[in-house]
Amino acid sequence: MTTELATTHDLRASGRDVLRTSKVPLVVALFTIALIGIVVVGTTTADFAADVHRVAGEDRYTTASHLAIEAYPDGAADVLLAAGQAFPDALAAASLGGHIDGPLLLADDSRDEVPRPSLAALAHLEPVRVHLIGGTAVLGEDVVAALRTATNAEVIRYAGTDRFDTARLLAETYRPDQVGDLGEARTAIVVNGNEFADALAAGPLAVAGRHPMLLTAPDALSGAAATALAELDIERVLLLGGEGAVTPTVEADLLDLDSVDRVDRLGGADRYETAAIVADLLEDVPVFASGEHLLVTAGSTYPDALAAAPFAAVLGAPILPIPDQGDDLGEPAERLLTERSETLVEVTMVGGAGVLSGDLEREMLSILRAGR
Repeated sequence: MTTELATTHDLRASGRDVLRTSKVPLVVALFTIALIGIVVVGTTTADFAADVHRVAGEDRYTTASHLAIEAYPDGAADVLLAAGQAFPDALAAASLGGHIDGPLLLADDSRDEVPRPSLAALAHLEPVRVHLIGGTAVLGEDVVAALRTATNAEVIRYAGTDRFDTARLLAETYRPDQVGDLGEARTAIVVNGNEFADALAAGPLAVAGRHPMLLTAPDALSGAAATALAELDIERVLLLGGEGAVTPTVEADLLDLDSVDRVDRLGGADRYETAAIVADLLEDVPVFASGEHLLVTAGSTYPDALAAAPFAAVLGAPILPIPDQGDDLGEPAERLLTERSETLVEVTMVGGAGVLSGDLEREMLSILRAGR
């Protein structure tokens, strides 16, 4: 059975959410990846309508490279490159990802190098510009030199004084009139910059909807976020996470900003419930409205999922983290899979069996089969 991958090459037309789709056989993408030396482990099922497709490499760099090539099989003019050993810059890159329509690759900041899988993906993608996320203390000049040796691309660096300021710089690549509307209001996303889970769940909306994502401290709105929200004349803020992740003080700080008329908190009892709430919201966003795709990631670790947001936005898939131990998907995931079993065409698991077990995969298949 051939699985088809929906790809988008223009999420930006007229500043709105516009999806232009081409159908690319998955087997072609997998052949291309094997050809350039990237290892992929995948499983699919053909005995009922919803396929389960696993994207997994031998490490986070290979997984990110596979996601990039599968989402952009014909190449990409713009590619993001962020640190693979720490999450803040890679997650904040979702802001820029929505602006440039390009995938995210990872560099090894512990070695200050561009790993072989990322170099192979760059050779396939042939970018005109590589957007380097983070200062020289994170990704040094050796990374820049490797990029200039491997590609003819222009290297553009975005480096703030800290993670909050880097997120501000990325958000301010937008002009106010380029920021996406939600409910007819210019909308940005604010997340706790010290945790990865809520930012990961919000990534597809940030990319596809052109909503800048800003990072804050959990107990007070960061100055960098406040500056960007004012600069972009943001009218509505989606505040990700419950009060344990982002306190009511942050909500009050947001409402004190002159331009902000409305703050909507998307927060559940834990990261899994929060992600399910975001997925429910995405049903009203055109790119995600079909309910045909879902991306599943490990809920307790971030490495494999770091580069997932651009891929998920291209696919029109919410990101749903699940508990990655045992065979219990958790109530939020079980509910979402049950409710969408009639519309889901493909569920993509990001990460190998060592991260998302075969037991979890079989439990998902059981729920989807029962829903049919």
